[in-house]
Formats: sequence, structure tokens, C-alpha cells
Amino acid sequence: MSPKISVVMTSYNGGKYIIEQLESIRQQTMQPDEVTIYDDGSTDNTVKLVRDYIAEFSLNNWTLIQNPVNLGWRKNFIQGFQKASGDIIYSADQDDIWESYKIERMAGVLTEHPEIEVLACNIAPFCDGISSDRAEAPYYTSNYGGEALVQVAFDHLWLEPRRQGCCMAFRKTILNSITKIWFDTCAHDLALWAYGVARGSLYILNEKLIQFRRHTGNNTPTNQKTAKIRSGIVSYDIELTERFLKHSEEFKISDENVGLIRRLNKFYKKRYKAITTRNLFTFASLLGDIRLYTKPAGWVGDIISAFR
Repeated sequence: MSPKISVVMTSYNGGKYIIEQLESIRQQTMQPDEVTIYDDGSTDNTVKLVRDYIAEFSLNNWTLIQNPVNLGWRKNFIQGFQKASGDIIYSADQDDIWESYKIERMAGVLTEHPEIEVLACNIAPFCDGISSDRAEAPYYTSNYGGEALVQVAFDHLWLEPRRQGCCMAFRKTILNSITKIWFDTCAHDLALWAYGVARGSLYILNEKLIQFRRHTGNNTPTNQKTAKIRSGIVSYDIELTERFLKHSEEFKISDENVGLIRRLNKFYKKRYKAITTRNLFTFASLLGDIRLYTKPAGWVGDIISAFR
């Protein structure tokens, strides 16, 4: 029996691009059983465009839901996942273009590999109104590993997603666990990524199944991090590691992985203290854990942001 497929899209003032995305989903070689678009209080023509599109093509299994208040994109996605009824849930942004076989290809891999709980594909970025040098981001766009399908290893970078949420499809069976580690300021794709990597059940399919639009409205993290921003990011890491430690037995995370999560939790707390108190002795003590930074230069970045 084929799995039931849900597509969850969130929208907010996306009138400029959303029709192209809707078209790419409607023309999939494997049709989803349900598509739900959660609009978060758009003030442009997004709602009218979506409503008219659904009516024009008589898409009876497509639904537009308007949030009564603005939830923000993080909470908007989580509510969409919780209301989805499919066995496999796809996360969709409003401004990309899916290859026509994206749903079929990823659903096929998940059906063939029951050990995979979260599957991410590759993207082909393209520019729209910005310089071309912003399109390529090797960390997100390069193949992961040397095979067509690769398990993502658990290491100290486990809270650094290599793929965005729009690349992901996941099994509904893990959603209860995801809601236990998610919190209001946590991105939905970070929660999915962290859970899958910690359990050894997240794989990357090295095929470019999304045309990823890069434009001025993309939600792209800045490298110019003040002490407030940097300490805020570290506080997210503290919260996530503590939630994983609380539920590690329930999630059936290996003892080895739990040990590293516990070590990272202590490391993040020390980083937070160093940044917020500007304590040079605490910064010096972090040198012993320099390998736990994403890059060794991160230690210098902490100091610069603290004293800027």
C-alpha cells in the first residue's frame, strides 16, 4: 500500500512567487493526498492568489487556512505538521520550485528504507534580484558524502543543519518526539535535523530536487553577530541539548551519543557564561574544548562579540 502524502506549506506576503511553487506541486508525478497552505496574516494578495488557484483547478484535497493571528514561521510550520494526516510529511516554502518527481522520488526512498525517518534532498539555488555570488552556499548545496544516499553522522556539528526544511520529508510517526524537543524560538528544520541525526535515522539523497530561489526576502542568518545574538544562539543549543538529555531513553539514543550531548551541553553553558559575563578566565577555559566549536575561529568570534 502506498503511503499517504501530506504537503505542508506556510505563506506570508508571498504573492510574488507562490504561484510558481503551487504549480510545481500540482504537477508532481506522484500526487499528494493533501496539500495545506497556512497563511500567517499576509497583507498582500497571497490569500486571494491561493484561493483562486485552488478554485481554478478544482483542487478538492488542497486547503488554505488563515491564521487568526500571526504565529511566525516557526510555530506556523509546527502547527501544520501537527494537523497533517499523511504517513509522510513534506515541508514546503512559498518561493521555491519543486522538480516534478520530487515527491515520488523521496517517497520511494522512504518506502524502500524503513530505517530512514527524516530524508533531505539537495537543492539547485538560483538568483532572483540579488547578485549571483549569494546563490551558492557550499555548506548547504554540495553533495554530502560520496554515495547517492548517505546517512548523516552524529558529531559535534549535529545542531548545524546541512539542509533546509524545504528539502525535508519525514515520517509522521516521529512527530510526537519532535514536539517534545521543539520550542517557540527553535526552527522546525533544526528540530527535525537534530532528532534524525541523534538517532542515526537522517539521510541525505544527493539529488537536486528543488530549485531554491535566493532573493532579498530569504531568511538568511547574518554573520555579524552581536553578543546578544550570539548568546541567544548558544541558549538555543543549551535548550535543545537539555531536552534531548531529558528524553534520550525514550528516543532510544545510543549511550555514546548521549555522552557527547552531555559534553556539548556543558560546553554551551560555558560559552554562554563567557559571552554574557565577558569573563576572560572562562574564555580561556574554553580552549580545552576548541574542537567542539563549528570552527576554531568561533572562539575568537565569541570574544569579539562579547567585547564589541
